[in-house]
Amino acid sequence: MLGFAAFVLLIPLAITSTNKMVKRLGARRWLWLHRSIYVLSALAVAHFWWLVKKDITEPFSFAVLLAALFVIRLLYLLHQQRQASSASVGSQTA
Repeated sequence: MLGFAAFVLLIPLAITSTNKMVKRLGARRWLWLHRSIYVLSALAVAHFWWLVKKDITEPFSFAVLLAALFVIRLLYLLHQQRQASSASVGSQTA
């Protein structure tokens, strides 16, 4: 059930992946919709984990990989925010 829910929730992402749909939805709504991939990927890993009965090595490796990607993304966002705040502070003092 969890895997099916993740699959069904991926359909709007596939439909709205064109430039035309970005313009139609507006950048803010499109971005919000496409950021749902973080939740959907976690659902997919949970589905895979629940599907495997004995040897959870493979689902565990996918979960670790997904967690590493989340951490990398978070660090990237924090780095961008620091750069933006230091750029705004630099422009205010000039």
